[in-house]
Amino acid sequence: MTAETKALPASTGSNDDESEMTPLSRQLKLTLLVLCITNFLDTIGYMALFPSLIFYVRQLGGTDDQYGLILSVAAITGFCFVPLYGSWVDANGKKFRKPFFMGYVLSISGMLLYTLAAVFGKTSLAFYVLLASRIIYGAGASSASISTTYIALVTEPDQLIFCQLLFTVASNMGLACAPLANMILGGLDVTVNVFGLTIPLNAYNGVGVLLAAFDCVAFVLMYLFLPEPKNSDEDAAAAAKAIQDDEPKQENGGWKAVFREIASSIKLLLPIFALFVIMANYNLIETTFSPAASHGLGWGPVQISAVYSISSIGMFSCTIITMVLSKSYKIRDTTFILVGFTFWTIAGLMMYSLWTYPGKEWHFVASIAIALIGFPLIGPAATSLFAKAIMTRPDLEPLQARLFAVLNMAPGLAGFIAPLYVGVFVLRSPELVESGTNDHELTPFALYVPFFSGLCIIGFLYEKVFLHADDCGDDNEEGTDGDGASELTTLLKAEPKNRRSSIASTRSILSAKNHSNLLRSSWNHSIRGGSHSMQPMPFDANEKKRLENLLKEDLDELSKEARDMEKADTPTETQAPGNNKLFVLISSFSSNHQQKSHQDRALTILKGLQIGPDQMETIDGAAPANKEKRNELFVLSGIRAKYPQFFLVDASDKTTFLTDWEGFELMHEMGTLSESMNLA
Repeated sequence: MTAETKALPASTGSNDDESEMTPLSRQLKLTLLVLCITNFLDTIGYMALFPSLIFYVRQLGGTDDQYGLILSVAAITGFCFVPLYGSWVDANGKKFRKPFFMGYVLSISGMLLYTLAAVFGKTSLAFYVLLASRIIYGAGASSASISTTYIALVTEPDQLIFCQLLFTVASNMGLACAPLANMILGGLDVTVNVFGLTIPLNAYNGVGVLLAAFDCVAFVLMYLFLPEPKNSDEDAAAAAKAIQDDEPKQENGGWKAVFREIASSIKLLLPIFALFVIMANYNLIETTFSPAASHGLGWGPVQISAVYSISSIGMFSCTIITMVLSKSYKIRDTTFILVGFTFWTIAGLMMYSLWTYPGKEWHFVASIAIALIGFPLIGPAATSLFAKAIMTRPDLEPLQARLFAVLNMAPGLAGFIAPLYVGVFVLRSPELVESGTNDHELTPFALYVPFFSGLCIIGFLYEKVFLHADDCGDDNEEGTDGDGASELTTLLKAEPKNRRSSIASTRSILSAKNHSNLLRSSWNHSIRGGSHSMQPMPFDANEKKRLENLLKEDLDELSKEARDMEKADTPTETQAPGNNKLFVLISSFSSNHQQKSHQDRALTILKGLQIGPDQMETIDGAAPANKEKRNELFVLSGIRAKYPQFFLVDASDKTTFLTDWEGFELMHEMGTLSESMNLA
């Protein structure tokens, strides 16, 4: 089942941890085998379909403009259905089997209808049947997008690189085997009678039967061998409540805030634009290569598929080289992106200038090979930059899933727009090419590939040189809400000091970067033409080590301070007056079961310390009346939309941030909580 939103090759992420990978359980090995088989079949099916699609449309009396619509309509349908499948999974407590099965039923139905379009001959009805088949297929194939979440839930973080390599190998094997499928279909020319309906089967519509058969095999494999991830009933209930209560209504979780963040941050906008451009560029190849090579070289589906098969070998080699360069030589993300778009700029110029009638084979093949080398360089690196820009900003935590959703939708949008644009404005008909002095298969509008690739080069050069994007987003961008304290903040009685990141916040960042939200939202999968069987992107090992070292330094510093306090002749309490009150910032509206558990646990601990009601105040950050005070406390802590948080009010009525939940828990475990609060 292949979604029409094209995807990128495997991630360049690497793991420098020298410890051995967690052994794969027997069930996980079986699960990975099933996913690899479906990956392999998806790739063969798609690579057998789209080289022959232009010929099928023409056989039914369609035009090149209609071909562009037929090619793109599955992508836009998938674009619309992806969030629906995701909501279905969330509403059912991370249950995947039913959404997968529904997707396969729709996909199989769409491919069978694709085959039946030939029954109506060269009529407008045949075109509409073909169009409907692509819509149904796109709706079904988009269910594969939830495989990203599934993989993240059933694997351990240190197993992800191994799993990623398995999926990449399976996809490239499918690319290599696709010409064989086209050769088998090339000799197909029969008619079959089904319930009195005579159906002609040939090399063009026979691929529909092939894809339907492959999806049937995948359906059976998933039914028998794909278990549901282990989730607690509490998690399922929390997920259902989140859907019921319409989570986007939260102050910091709405779509308005998502697009505001993207529009105001070049570190978020550039990766989204890069993925849109790379998909739009690829759609020029996907839409034009088959008809241009057919006219200019006299090629059929077998030869066209063979070019992609050969290119897959180069892409696989480039993926391995990219991973080695990232791990051993510490090549930065923006460097990969700049090199990748340089390849695309060169390839775009070659496609326009060298694809002529009559043409030379190496003109067509060389431009395709150069272009496809850019995929392993651009996609994973752009996704990595986007993830770093988000995960190092705690204030974006409630927006993370939606931000990643926008990133994933960008290729889908390109998959809809680009084929229509190319079919109408770029691809020239054979009659037009042969009628004049212009022997180019493409119009000058094809130069959008080098133009937008050049814009990306300029943008990422600016980001690399001036914004230091490769520095993992350690510094928040200027103008970000909550970066600093405002002079209008009523809680501040004195000029705030620049404080070092606490142990809790450091551990929070490290935890967030390893969290499955990042893994399940990263789409790094093979260029098999759009399969959404996504592979998770491993966490950047260098950044992990840096944060671990920072955490160790903070722990050492805390231990030293504790020893100094023990050696002091005068108790700490005599050095500073006690604090008057403790503020506990919570949220009564929380779809996160773990966060709610932390709030309840914190209040239980504080109750056990017998803190009087005059010494503690609980502030509900979800209450509209507390919005202003909540935001002021967010400014003090530098942490937004994360609960619980703890603040102290001293004798001079000055409010200071004490810690978040991680720090609170650590103080409690060390027995220093009462001393740290120092309530009078």
